[in-house]
Amino acid sequence: MIRKEEHYIKAVWHALHSPLLSDHLMKNCPNLFSTGLCNDQTCSLNHNILTCDVCSLVCRDINDYNQHLKTKKHRSRAAGITSHGLIYCPICKRSMPSEAWSSHKKGKKHAKEARSLGVSTKAKPETDIPSEIQSTHQFCPTCQIYVARYIWSQHASGRRHKRGQEYTAFKMAQSEAEKDKNDVAIQGDLNFSVVVPATAMAGVTKTIEIRSTAPLSKIDLKSAKLSADIGSSRPRRIASP
Repeated sequence: MIRKEEHYIKAVWHALHSPLLSDHLMKNCPNLFSTGLCNDQTCSLNHNILTCDVCSLVCRDINDYNQHLKTKKHRSRAAGITSHGLIYCPICKRSMPSEAWSSHKKGKKHAKEARSLGVSTKAKPETDIPSEIQSTHQFCPTCQIYVARYIWSQHASGRRHKRGQEYTAFKMAQSEAEKDKNDVAIQGDLNFSVVVPATAMAGVTKTIEIRSTAPLSKIDLKSAKLSADIGSSRPRRIASP
């Protein structure tokens, strides 16, 4: 029995200290969220920030990102089905979260109301929320949803809202970092988007122009490095969305 426990403990230790899991548990570098840059060559935190711009979300790692892509909320938003978190059923005269529509339209109450009105149960939900509903809800610009006023404080301190604030802070810092500074201007697009393996094997090239906006000044480019490689002795870049 003791030998089995020892083997189990050793297996757990090796799993927790494996390179793959170490990368998986690696935290995002806070410098990227405050300034959009990290100049610390010894920083061992993650610099390849994965975001979902559809849902305004910063993902912790590639597994978190892949799991997010499978959620109903993401698929609905990616398909263009957005309604600030609320939809309105014109048959039942009530609002509900958008993700609840699928089960609502199959419910007995919805079918009963449709029969009483002599209309089909397949009516589409409305995304224009009536004013009486808006009066009892508050719009959250961070999360892009309507929240019932009586649970607003709970929403503002919740995980979803905080992750939305994190996304906003990162995008603002990123936008600030991309601005021209110190009389140096950069022109060109370095957004590689999603590169499929076949294309990556052949290589993808991007061209930018670095120029000085100060008269009679000169620029010497000493080196260039992707932020994802800072503090790493080996490449750990992955396909970033």
